[in-house]
Amino acid sequence: MGAPATGYKGAGDVAMVEAINITDTCHSRTQLVEALATQNVLLVAIDFDGTISGFSDNPASAVLEPGAREALRIFSELTNTHVVVISGRTVSDLTHKFPALDKVRLIGSHGHEYDSGQNSTLTQAQIDELSSAHEILSRATAKWSGTSVERKSYAVAFHFRSAVPKPLESELQPIRAALSKLGNGIVRDGSMVIEYCAFRTSKGDALQRLRSELYPSKVLMMGDDRTDEDAFRALAPSGISIKVGGAETEALFRVRDVAAAVTLLQDIAARRREWMGMLPALSRIGKSIRP
Repeated sequence: MGAPATGYKGAGDVAMVEAINITDTCHSRTQLVEALATQNVLLVAIDFDGTISGFSDNPASAVLEPGAREALRIFSELTNTHVVVISGRTVSDLTHKFPALDKVRLIGSHGHEYDSGQNSTLTQAQIDELSSAHEILSRATAKWSGTSVERKSYAVAFHFRSAVPKPLESELQPIRAALSKLGNGIVRDGSMVIEYCAFRTSKGDALQRLRSELYPSKVLMMGDDRTDEDAFRALAPSGISIKVGGAETEALFRVRDVAAAVTLLQDIAARRREWMGMLPALSRIGKSIRP
């Protein structure tokens, strides 16, 4: 599954980037930053929870990691640079997390819900499926203290990060099985969460759509969750995928945690701003020119 893991350190351990599923191991951290920062048209796609925000027992209280807001602001204000957050959260929820960052695009519901407002309408069958999913997951909350059910635009989620005691895998499997029988939706596992989603759209689908709209010369996707693996696969072989955390992944690179992810984003944003400032004015005309 690629070359042996190779660690590359920048300014301290927090800056470490590990090359994992990649045969060309000459990519140092500095080379990775340079390769992304000097693209003609750059698309930066980022998950929210576990990537630029730490996990919280209460999803509503999650906030951006220090430094993440400034990195996103720099990206969003640069010509020929597009930054988008692709999350399992709803667009409405994400909007409250990014005040004063109106140039950052938001895509919610694992790639199905867009901030443009051009989104699908649930059929009556899907509404019924989500209601049944809510009933199934509500019954599950009675078994474990600290669990909760969240109704989203196109999904229902069972959160068990704060469960006491933590559910065993053997106890979660019947919940997944019951949800899988509801209809044409999809059961997704996240970080301490199980969701039933009415649509099968993935983060990979969202990335492919963005590519067709923006014509980036390079795409960076960074995320920590199982649902980000769809995006990593969609990027192959030409994009740059970075896994946050130690879980198994198909990404090309890995950083150890949220702080390391934000540090890397800050470095890419700073270098891109510097590089863009050195270009002749004519090369910076237009936000979405084709490479």
